[in-house]
Amino acid sequence: MWKVTGILVVSIIIIYVEGPALKKKKRIKEMAVFYFLLMMGASTYIAKSRQMKLPDPVHLMESVYQPVSKVVFHFLQ
Repeated sequence: MWKVTGILVVSIIIIYVEGPALKKKKRIKEMAVFYFLLMMGASTYIAKSRQMKLPDPVHLMESVYQPVSKVVFHFLQ
C-alpha cells in the first residue's frame, strides 16, 4: 500500500512541477502526451508493485513477425 501511495505522490509532484509550464506555454498536444505517458508509467509501476502479471511486449512482436518470417524463409529455400 505504501508503494502505491508513494507512486501516486511522486506522480502528483511531477504534474505539479511540469504541468503549469506546459499550460503557460499553451502546449496542449505536448501536455496531453505528457499526461498520457505519465499515467501509463505510473499505472504500470503500480501494477508491478502489486505483483500483477503484465504481458511481455516481446510476445506481441513474436506473434506478428513469426508468420512473416515463415513466408520469407519459405521463399529463400
